[in-house]
Amino acid sequence: MQVLMFTKMLKDKGGLQLEEAAEYMADMGFDGADLTVRPGGYVLPEMVKEDLPKAVEVLKSHGLEVPMITTSITDPEKDHAEDIFETASRCGVEYIKLGYWRYEGFGKIRKQIREVRRKIEGIYRLSRRYCITATVHTHAGRYLSADPALLLILLKGYDPEWLGAYIDPGHLFAELGPRGWEMSVDILAPYSGWFRLRTTGG
Repeated sequence: MQVLMFTKMLKDKGGLQLEEAAEYMADMGFDGADLTVRPGGYVLPEMVKEDLPKAVEVLKSHGLEVPMITTSITDPEKDHAEDIFETASRCGVEYIKLGYWRYEGFGKIRKQIREVRRKIEGIYRLSRRYCITATVHTHAGRYLSADPALLLILLKGYDPEWLGAYIDPGHLFAELGPRGWEMSVDILAPYSGWFRLRTTGG
């Protein structure tokens, strides 16, 4: 099992440069990093081809692996999605956490599910092409992935080798309580085999 640290708080709240963040994570005893590759992250999407390999080398120089990155990808044709998948694959990244689809309001959900499923189909093709598993985070709040049953609808029919659920117990508990948390893990279990990775952070 690898224990990773989500780098969001080190940059957003800690204000640490990547070298400083790497030293901090290594000193804390983490095995690696869940590196932010999104607007405001350690690697900006438009700079991913140049900057992700450099960032991975900085982290590896401190003994840290980078098996996972967190992105804002919600559409395979936007926000440098294919560049991120391709570069991450070259850097040995195994998992990409996707961005979030916000619930658009009452009466719109059926259409939204169809639209998101279409986007997920394109993301799935990128996952297979570049041999990286894309994951959808069970984030509490006004997101389609907050409801595990709805997330299951979005994931249904896809091979969990390439598209999975990023099960976040804290967010599930906040959204659904103790029984909801248990049922969520149960229903999403077929899509969460990648969960041998553990991350800390929100």
